[in-house]
Formats: sequence, structure tokens, C-alpha cells
Amino acid sequence: MRLSRKACSKQWSLYSYDVNTGVYGSLGVDVKGAGVAFGYVQLDQAKYPGWTLVGLAGNSGRAFYYNLETGLIETPELPFPAQFVELFNIGKSTDGQMLSSGFISGGGMGIYSPIRNETKHYPQIGQVEGFGSLNGKMYLGVYSRATIFEYEPAKPWNRTDPSEPNNPLRLGQLGSEQDCWRAMRKSLRRTILATSISNMAAS
Repeated sequence: MRLSRKACSKQWSLYSYDVNTGVYGSLGVDVKGAGVAFGYVQLDQAKYPGWTLVGLAGNSGRAFYYNLETGLIETPELPFPAQFVELFNIGKSTDGQMLSSGFISGGGMGIYSPIRNETKHYPQIGQVEGFGSLNGKMYLGVYSRATIFEYEPAKPWNRTDPSEPNNPLRLGQLGSEQDCWRAMRKSLRRTILATSISNMAAS
């Protein structure tokens, strides 16, 4: 079995492959994230008879349980406390602050103010793999699917309140199975963007 996400769908599907018949296809269940690690276990619970595929979906503390006999799928959030991760990328903001992102990141960006010697964590944005600036705004290249966000440091951060404009604002994705921003450079009139083609979920 493996986990995959089709380019035109937001569903993370569980797939099976029969080594005897060569039949391969989706099981029609959504585990709500990329499979980070998984294995077969016997849980000895009434709703999970026999063998169950158990794993982690994504990097935000979500698990999935898929029972092979009944087809039951559950994707609970695990009560893990927040943990420090390895510093992955650092960028200089147009307002003089330092932007940082960790690996592996379940979402969020740190902003450090050298003047106040203060760091704040802002949620609801993925792993930032590239920073660029143009005309007082920051452009964030975010994993996965090479997503680009526009961030205005002069305005409040907002990724959760639907009554206010999003900041950073999601501009779009490059698509074509591209995932990781590797370089962001500006010319006199526009920002030049470059990525690596690395869609691991579809490989």
C-alpha cells in the first residue's frame, strides 16, 4: 500500500497493489495528509478486528487508522505538545526583521525583531523554502506544490480570521508536479522565481 495525492484533487488517498494479480488502485479513503510513517498492527479492539494499518498523516500530529477487514478509516489529531524543529530557512524581511522556517514543519513561521529582541510564531502557513522581496512586500515559496504567498510586513498577520484579508495572501501554485522553491530573485520590474521538480507524493 502507499499514499498519494492526485494533482487535481485535495484528497490524500490510500492505494493498494496486489503483487499476485498486478491490480493497483485507490481504496477510496482519505487519510488527510501525506503518509510520514505507517505499519500493520493488531489493536485488539472490537472496531478494529484483525490487522489495521496505522500511521502518521503529515507533520501536524494527525494519525490514521485503516482496518483491512472492515474498511473503517479514522484520522484523529494526537495530543502532542509543540516541539522544536531544525532551523531550515532564514530570510530578511523588508522591515528589517528576520523570517525563519523549520524542517520538518507542520505549519508556521517565526519572525524575530532584532530591535525588540523578540520572536513570535505565526501559524497556518506551510514550510517556507524560499524568501523574496519586491516593492516592500515579501514573497514566500511554500512546500508543497510550489505554493507562493504574498506577505505585507506593515500589516497584521492573518491566516485564521475570515472577516479580515489574509496576510500572507496565497497567490497560487506552479503545479506540473513541482514542490520546492529553491531560488527567488528580483529584476528591475519583477521577481524571478525558480523551483526544483520534486513531487515525492506522486513519484
